[in-house]
Amino acid sequence: MAAGRPGVHVWRNSLLLTFTCQWAGPGETISKTSLGCPAESEGCLFMKGTEMPGESGSELDRLLPEWHFREVHRITVPGTTDQVMKAVRAATWSEAPLARVLVALTRADVSAERRIVSDYLSGMGEVIPAGDDEFLFAGVQSPHDVPRPPGTISEIVTGCHEPGILKVGMNVRFEGGTLSTETRVLATDARTRRSFAPYWWLVRFGSGLTRASMLRAIRRRLVREVGAA
Repeated sequence: MAAGRPGVHVWRNSLLLTFTCQWAGPGETISKTSLGCPAESEGCLFMKGTEMPGESGSELDRLLPEWHFREVHRITVPGTTDQVMKAVRAATWSEAPLARVLVALTRADVSAERRIVSDYLSGMGEVIPAGDDEFLFAGVQSPHDVPRPPGTISEIVTGCHEPGILKVGMNVRFEGGTLSTETRVLATDARTRRSFAPYWWLVRFGSGLTRASMLRAIRRRLVREVGAA
């Protein structure tokens, strides 16, 4: 995240680069890429003019219950909640070589032993307190260089309705043997939503590869650790 002119909040290496596409591999249940579609609308590719309600019951659902753009990925993993979330926080770029190469294109710091979630992602947004089974981030940005409203990021996400703002909520969550990541983006006005749509489509292939690489890295770590326990 980089600062633009004083009073303006600009993301150059956006969180969204890592969390905006589908990519399924053997043994995975990774869901859809959707542009303004409810979760159950597999293959829906049209932006809706109104917000869509969330249904996950997660802390993300409470932070940003409505969205215009949404992305969900899931993968089956072994282990208890404690084991899984420990692996989520501990996985490093060296364990996800494809993700490392792709994110390096944004000039981000992807040093081999830097942790993907705990260091890289948490440094690009505000970490929101969540349950033991969820790691939650929030961010705000503006494609029109609108000055950032006062308040913390979580306060802006939950309470700001000023035009020109994109609200972003992201999580990594474990539930019932499934590890998932989800991104939601809500625009505060139609112009901002239209401006953001091309970017959402532009980054989705590379970011999907990145996300899948990260999930697989976490699963490999769990297989090693659970097997050795």
